[in-house]
Amino acid sequence: MPPPPNEVPAALDKYARHRVLPALVDLGPVRTASAAGDVDALIDAVSGVDLEPALQQIAVSALSLHRSAPVARKNDLFGIIASLHYRALDRGWEGDDLLSEELLATLRERAEESPPGRCPSIWTSSP
Repeated sequence: MPPPPNEVPAALDKYARHRVLPALVDLGPVRTASAAGDVDALIDAVSGVDLEPALQQIAVSALSLHRSAPVARKNDLFGIIASLHYRALDRGWEGDDLLSEELLATLRERAEESPPGRCPSIWTSSP
């Protein structure tokens, strides 16, 4: 178990007013993107927002979109799928273990599809 974080008393925390928490994810655009099969819309809907409260709904949408997306667009979803996998592992809510296994299976499919001797694009950096 990691040590507890160092707490700074509010009176001494001169940077507190500069910290901004991300907005909560709006599930409307996530559902719309999934239903429309729009990879870019899903990426926009989950970028820069707090996904924790709706992690399972977002992951189901991402997996559904991944299964129906053209092959050329599937690679664009792997960063999101990997992030959702690790978030589900870290969060540990009921059902998150099954969700992370499903997400990991999707990532492994990509690894098996890549040519021998090459890393999947999710594990290599690209600008």
